Amino acid sequence: MAFYNSVKDRTNFVLNFGWPVAATKNHFWVFARAYQAAANELAQSFLSKSGFLDYEGYPVVFLYRHSLECYLKGIMWKAMTLCAFNDVEFEVDVQTNHRLVPIAKVCTKILAQLWPDDDELSQFLSRLQKIASEFEEIDRDSYAYRYPIDKHGKPSTKRHQIVNMTSLYNTMSEVLEGLDAIESAVEWELDQSAEIYEVLVEAKHLITKQE
Repeated sequence: MAFYNSVKDRTNFVLNFGWPVAATKNHFWVFARAYQAAANELAQSFLSKSGFLDYEGYPVVFLYRHSLECYLKGIMWKAMTLCAFNDVEFEVDVQTNHRLVPIAKVCTKILAQLWPDDDELSQFLSRLQKIASEFEEIDRDSYAYRYPIDKHGKPSTKRHQIVNMTSLYNTMSEVLEGLDAIESAVEWELDQSAEIYEVLVEAKHLITKQE
């Protein structure tokens, strides 16, 4: 096959390890980190050169935006799982929506609810919403740096739209690293809820046996 070597090879990589759907949805962060790493590498290469072609920057913007979107959706999905452990029904369609502003707003409310007294988190979330709004200005629906036109055949960006690679790299490195740390904290909360849930299930079985 064109994309697969049947012989064991160190360059093989795997997508979807056969997890059930529910578990697979918890791995938005895997994609987020992958796109973040790719964006960082391309941005660093771009910045190390004395000259460059404009179009060399397009994939970097897309990769950073997509990484941000995956981090936000990952936090949302894990928060929904956290709600389920606490017997709260809550689900949002995160797959088909690519608008960063509403997604960031939902994430901000979720995280503020989890850690209401964390001033550092509050400052970060304010910055996160600002970044989402700025991305909305240059790439509303994740089309601008993938295609020259949108779904309606119109230009996908404003005329002569300028992005500065140094600012993009510095800003997104900071924001995505922050989201990665937050994702780990949400994961910890989720693990604690899962363990408590398992203890309660076990206790229920023990109590039932005694009756």
